[in-house]
Amino acid sequence: MTLSKFLEKSIKGILYATPALLLVFYQETLYPFLTLKTSGLYIFVAIIALLWSALIILKKGEHLPKITKVNGALLLFICIATISGLISETPLRSIWSTPERLTGIVTLWVMFIYSLALSTFIKKEEWKTYLTTAFVTSALVGVSTLVQRISPETFFVKSGSRPGGTLGNPSYLAGYLISYLFLGYALIKNAARGSGVRILLAFSLFFAAFAFFGANTRGAILGLVFAIVYLLIVLAAEQLKDSERRSRYLLIIAGIVLLICGTVYSSADSPVWSKIPGINRVANFSLEDSSVSNRLIEWRLATKGFLEYPAFGVGYENFRIIADSNYDPRLLRGGFSDTYFDKPHNVPLEILSTTGGVGFIAYAFLWILIFSSIRRLPLTKLEKRLSIAAAIAFFIQNCFVFDTFGTHLTFAIAVAVLSAY
Repeated sequence: MTLSKFLEKSIKGILYATPALLLVFYQETLYPFLTLKTSGLYIFVAIIALLWSALIILKKGEHLPKITKVNGALLLFICIATISGLISETPLRSIWSTPERLTGIVTLWVMFIYSLALSTFIKKEEWKTYLTTAFVTSALVGVSTLVQRISPETFFVKSGSRPGGTLGNPSYLAGYLISYLFLGYALIKNAARGSGVRILLAFSLFFAAFAFFGANTRGAILGLVFAIVYLLIVLAAEQLKDSERRSRYLLIIAGIVLLICGTVYSSADSPVWSKIPGINRVANFSLEDSSVSNRLIEWRLATKGFLEYPAFGVGYENFRIIADSNYDPRLLRGGFSDTYFDKPHNVPLEILSTTGGVGFIAYAFLWILIFSSIRRLPLTKLEKRLSIAAAIAFFIQNCFVFDTFGTHLTFAIAVAVLSAY
């Protein structure tokens, strides 16, 4: 084997191994659900960068990365986030974030390099294998929630709590898994009937779905509902060519969805809903719930923060400055832990308030390119629909939480796929 082949295979090996970092958990670290994952990613990407540089020199520029519209838009946003952070009041927080988050500018650049390496070294015919590996990893993360149910002390939770598995927090888990539900279904449809691979994928989808609904996260469930409604509407539009029949069918779908939502909400106190994961928390939705009312307060503060810092925001990862300077005493109703809001639990609003109008426009432009690029992928009609549904679900759930290691990695992989094609 030549040196160049060895370097290329080594890079590919690390690229394939990286999703497995989501399974890493060690109780003896300061933040056992995060520290080793993020540190491992930094190390992996540093090694990739060194090997990649050597390969470029050896092959005289043959493996230079290609900037496409999609990863170029991501690069633009990261550059704006970097500028906003460096000119902020606390640039170090922007650069590194806080120890319990580790989602600062450094992580953004590391994720971008990983995405760039994926789109450069994973050939088109290899993407199915890579995505299968990533999907099976998501299923193993789902299996970790079973371990948590059997032995809750393994992951520092009380018996009966919503499981978060190796990601710790159920909201982080659901946000990470939601896209893989659609990917898993697409992979199963592509696998040969009765094959061992299809059986493995089916089991994997079961464990991923089991963990997703067990996490019982309202924002993620809402994202899934939006995605399913989109698929139903598209299916109706495709099957019914007659415009009058199509309109009638779409109205029926909308009526059924509204009827189901109305039934669940009007009978929220029924013991039936309390036994169904996913629906029980949606049925008990109330504006008086501290997790809901506090979010609404923080969303209002995020909007106010944007008006105070309209151009480049208060600085990437610096929402805490807005939350502290505009503190609302009502946050104390849920206890002292609820007064610590360094995130508004809404990614678009966080981008708006921390990177300003400039960063928000770049972020919106990136998402527009993502949806338009999916339509041009060399996929079957079903696969395109599932890809768009996955993007919708991911975006909607991000409107109720914030980015984490899992969602960052998923997003990096998605950008790499679009850039590769």
